Amino acid sequence: MECYISQDYFPKLEELLTSAKDDILTERATNLNVLFQLLSALPLNIDLKDLDIKKFAKSLVGNKTYTSFKDRIIINAIKNQKLKTCHLEGLETKINNLSAFYFFNSDDASEFSITKGIVCKGLDYKGNSFYDDCTVADLPINKGWELVKDTIPPTNAMLIVDQYLFSIPNQERKLQNLIEFIELYKGKLEIPFHLSILFSATNRYNELCSPLYIQQAFQKLSEIPNTKIQLFIHNYIPRHDRLIFTNYTSGNIGIPFDDRETRFTQNFLGRENSSAKILRNYRNYENDLIFWYTFLNNIPYNIGNVQTKWESSKFTNRLFEPFLVS
Repeated sequence: MECYISQDYFPKLEELLTSAKDDILTERATNLNVLFQLLSALPLNIDLKDLDIKKFAKSLVGNKTYTSFKDRIIINAIKNQKLKTCHLEGLETKINNLSAFYFFNSDDASEFSITKGIVCKGLDYKGNSFYDDCTVADLPINKGWELVKDTIPPTNAMLIVDQYLFSIPNQERKLQNLIEFIELYKGKLEIPFHLSILFSATNRYNELCSPLYIQQAFQKLSEIPNTKIQLFIHNYIPRHDRLIFTNYTSGNIGIPFDDRETRFTQNFLGRENSSAKILRNYRNYENDLIFWYTFLNNIPYNIGNVQTKWESSKFTNRLFEPFLVS
């Protein structure tokens, strides 16, 4: 996970900080601290020239009194060897990392965030909450996703791990709930939504779902507009929790996609009150995704005459892309 920020966005942040200085206990001050912790924790991509970097590097010598938010963030990134230079031209920039945090001097950042499924803050950011509503500790769910609607993070990809996802009874209802859940998270994306699902077809007790039903479920999932689908079967999944990962969150649902009351949790990884906690979140998240990428990658298309993998098209879920070695 990385941050991208254009130099011309720092005056906006300075303006917000100035307005919050009169009362450090305000919600705005708290939210700006969250933003500072995020920019301090993750690798920082910024449109700096080599000469500018040398200037900031020289300022590390001796005791430094920071004169601006920009100085503090950049010098911190240099000191921690997390500074990267890049070419940024606002929203016209070609964005290759679709799981990063972006800060641009633009009036269209909110719309850009919706259509790309990424975190993007611009001139309309007023120092309000930094996705704290996307951290859900214990939300009761029963027959539908109405309570989840206000907690949807920016996202363009998802991984679901649930060995009982397509198990009987109530297969049709579970599938319909799953489709509604995916469509809710996909929102108004203009790019294809990436979805990977790992489940079991049998366990040591009985058959959970038939090959015919899996094919029917795959067909219905493939009909979700603007979505690329992967299904993986493994009858010995090494986790019993029902897990859900997106670009910026990790979470679980006790008994997902059934009509029984259950509990939903979701952690927005970038919103913490310290950079150490953000780093902890992302190390755990990275370790989990590397584990699941390796696990899925080792599942063949067939075991004997039994199909174990379905794809609407050949693709690598973009959740895994930041962790793949080119």
